[in-house]
Amino acid sequence: MALLCWSALGVAGAATVDLRDPAVAAAEQRIRAGALRAHVSFLADDLLEGRGTATRGHEIAARYIAAQFAAAGLEPGANGEWLQQVPLRRSDLDAAASRLEILRPGGERTALVFARDYVMEGDFRESTDVEAPVVFAGYGITAPEVQYDDYAAIDAKGKIVAFLSGGPPGLSLDARAHYAALKGETAVAHGAVGTLLLRLASDDKSAWDIVVRSVAGAPSFAWLDGTVPHGFLPQLRGSAWLSPAGARALLGEEGAALAAQARPAELPLRVRIVKKSRISETRSPNVVGLLRGSDPRLRDEYVVISAHADHLGIGEPVNGDAIYNGAVDDASGVAALLELARAFAALAERPRRSLLFVAMTGEEPGLLGSDYFVHHLPIPNTQLVADLNIDGAPVWTFDSIIARGAEHSTLARSAAAAAATLGVPVISDPFPDRLLFLGSDQYSFVQGGIPSMIAGTLGSGEARAAALQWVRTRYHAPGDDLSQPLDFAASERFTRFLFLIGYAVAQDDDRPAWNPGDFYGERFSHHGRD
Repeated sequence: MALLCWSALGVAGAATVDLRDPAVAAAEQRIRAGALRAHVSFLADDLLEGRGTATRGHEIAARYIAAQFAAAGLEPGANGEWLQQVPLRRSDLDAAASRLEILRPGGERTALVFARDYVMEGDFRESTDVEAPVVFAGYGITAPEVQYDDYAAIDAKGKIVAFLSGGPPGLSLDARAHYAALKGETAVAHGAVGTLLLRLASDDKSAWDIVVRSVAGAPSFAWLDGTVPHGFLPQLRGSAWLSPAGARALLGEEGAALAAQARPAELPLRVRIVKKSRISETRSPNVVGLLRGSDPRLRDEYVVISAHADHLGIGEPVNGDAIYNGAVDDASGVAALLELARAFAALAERPRRSLLFVAMTGEEPGLLGSDYFVHHLPIPNTQLVADLNIDGAPVWTFDSIIARGAEHSTLARSAAAAAATLGVPVISDPFPDRLLFLGSDQYSFVQGGIPSMIAGTLGSGEARAAALQWVRTRYHAPGDDLSQPLDFAASERFTRFLFLIGYAVAQDDDRPAWNPGDFYGERFSHHGRD
C-alpha cells in the first residue's frame, strides 16, 4: 500500500511514519460503529443517572471503563491501580436562602430572581455576605504585554466588578481565550471582593438557557490540595452570572450603553450577594489504562488520550425528564476512548511510545479531574509529551476535521497526516470567537506545558443543521439521551482519525513541540517540566 510520510505534506526534515501499513490498517478497522453504539447505550442509560461527578452513576461508569481497559489488554496506569481517586470538596448552593439585590441611591432595593435574572454556584464556605459598590470593568482583562487594561481607569478595590464574557476584538484569539480564563484572578489582583459576569441582550438566548441548565441546582467542586480547595479565590465573597434581563436591571439604559461599548466606568449603585451553601467532602476517580511502548528509546515517553466520563447527573426537569444522560457529551467520547484502547492493543507491534488512556472525572464542574491528573501524574512530568482529548465524537455525518489546538505545535503535522490518510480535509476553527480551546480537559494539559489538541468535525446541509440544533436544544439537557438520532458510522470514521493521529504521535522520532514563539508555549512550556 502507498506510503504517506511527513515530507509529502511539505514538512521538511520530519520523520517518516507509515499510516498505511497493513498492520496499522488492520488495527484501525477493528474500530466499529456497533461497538461504539454498545458503549454509549450503557454509559448513557437512565440507570447511570447522568454520571454526575462523585455520584454512584459515575462510579458505575468508572468500573465499566476499567473493565473494558482490562479486557482490551491494558495495564492499570495509576501507580498500579485502575482508579486515580480525586479528593474533592463539594458545595451545594441553597438557592432559597441566597439572594442578589441591587441597592440604588435613595434606598431603592431590587431583588433579582434566581434562574431568570441570575445564577450562582455554591461557595466553599457555608455562608458569605458581601455588599459593595459596583464598577463595570469592560471585559475584565489586564494584558500588560499588549498594553491592554480594562482596570486602568477604574478603582476596583473593595468593590464588586461587573464584566462581559469573552475579550476585546483588538486582542488575538489566543490572548482572548487565555485572559478570559483568568477574570476572577484578575479581579482579585485589583482588589475586588466580588464579580458579576454579564450576558447582554445581543447574546444568543439559548446561551443563557445553557448556563441555567449547567449551573442552577448543580453542585460545585474543587479538588483538594491537602485541605485547601485548589483554585479557590477566598477574596471573592460573592460571584454570579447575570442574564440579559438581570444585566438590564443592573445597568439601566445609561449603563447598558457603556456595556455595549465595553467602556469601564463606576456605577451609581451597590449590590449585595448572599450565599448559603452546604459543604461536604467526597472523591471521584479518573480511570487510567496503560499500553507500554515497544521502543527502548521512546517507551518512557507517554502520549495521553483522554475523554471525560462525567456529566451533569440529575437536575432540573425539562419536559418531565430530570436525567441529564450525556449521550453525546461525553459518553460518545468515552466510547471512542475504549475502542481506541482496543485498537492500539491489537496492533501486531505496539506503538513506540507508551500510551495512557484516561477517562477523566469532574470535567463538567471545571476540568477538575484533568487538572488533578496533570498535578499528580503517575509518570515523571518530563515524560508526558502530548494530550489528544475527545469531548464528543460526532454523531452526524461530516465533511472536514477541526484539529483545535494542533496549530500551536507540531501536532498539526500529525493531524494533517491522519486526515489525509482518512481522505478528509483539516480546516481552521469555524467558530474562533467561541474560544472553545479552553472548554475541555485538553486545556489542563496546555497549562501544564503539554502540547495538546481536541478534534472536532464540521458537516454540511442537514447534518450541520442537526448539529447546531443539538447545541441549542440538547447540549447540557436531558434530551442528550438515547432517544435522539445517533449516527455511529460517523463516530466510527472520527475514531479512526483519532487512531491514526495517536499512532502518528506515538511513532514519530521527535516528541511534539510547541511552535517557536507560540502564545501558549511561551507561557506554559516550562510549567512543571524542569
